[in-house]
Amino acid sequence: EAEQELASLKVKHAAVEKSISSEKKQSALRLEEFEAMRRELELAKRQISDLERNTNESTQVIASLQQEKSEASKKLIALKKSYDESKDEAKLVKEANAALEDQRNRLESNMSMLQDDKAGLAKRLETFDERESELLRKLTVMEEKRRCLHNRVMQLAGNIRVFVRVRPVITAEQHVIEGRKRKHEHQDEESPFNFPGVCDRDLSPRSTASSSSSSSADDMTKNVLELTEPYKDRGGLSARRKKWRFGFDGVFAQNHGQEDVWEGTEPLVQSAIDGHNVCLFAYGQTGSGKSFTMIGDDQNEGIIYRAVRKLFAAKQDIEIESSASSTVEISVEMLEIYNEKLRDLLSKDMD
Repeated sequence: EAEQELASLKVKHAAVEKSISSEKKQSALRLEEFEAMRRELELAKRQISDLERNTNESTQVIASLQQEKSEASKKLIALKKSYDESKDEAKLVKEANAALEDQRNRLESNMSMLQDDKAGLAKRLETFDERESELLRKLTVMEEKRRCLHNRVMQLAGNIRVFVRVRPVITAEQHVIEGRKRKHEHQDEESPFNFPGVCDRDLSPRSTASSSSSSSADDMTKNVLELTEPYKDRGGLSARRKKWRFGFDGVFAQNHGQEDVWEGTEPLVQSAIDGHNVCLFAYGQTGSGKSFTMIGDDQNEGIIYRAVRKLFAAKQDIEIESSASSTVEISVEMLEIYNEKLRDLLSKDMD
């Protein structure tokens, strides 16, 4: 019985070992399945992580794409606006092209007319030299006639002419006149100078008081200057004031300016330009106004400045008209008569 029990226990033990062995195998299989499931779980976790990362990247890409879409929409709107503007510009360009085409046609027409005019001018220029020579010849003849006529007028007016100029009262003289007025209140101090016109001249026989007057005062071609003796106190006797009349080729009163004097002397300067010898000089006592008449000042130029300007203007005109084939030279001398001695003021030997 013990053997049977032992054999039974052995059988059970073998069954148990078989069962344990089977359980071990199953446990090993389950362990392998668990490891496989763990690996699959880790793989799934990694896939989930990858999917989450891809999802975030996709979200960012989607946001970027939306932003690009927004910008693309703005660009599309701008392009549409630009397209509309381009259409308008194209229309304007088309109109401008049409206008340019019309202008080109007009220019071609004008060019054709200019070509015709050019041909006509070319024909006229063929005789230009001949006509220029003829005009220059006529101009030379007319200039020579002018010179002759001008010289004849100067000769008729007299080769020697005397002009007189009465200057205004200066300050010192004004004081003397006012003193006379205060001393002789009953007398009206009048100017001793009178400038009678042709109709105002006294042609009656001369009185004794005017017997010393020049006979030139009776020449109707002369200008008359009439002088009256200043008032003198004759101690109650009636005033006897002498009068003198002088005739001159020109008389300039106190109200005549430098322009009036130049108007009278310019023809003589023109005679010098025409090639004749001319002499102009001022004569008179100290303080009579010689320097002012000949030189003047900045506002009232005298005869010398005006004459020199006219000479150089004529020099320039002659050289221009001759096309630089003629040259005019001007020389200057400055002389002084002092104590009856002639002195050259421009000489290097002058002290």
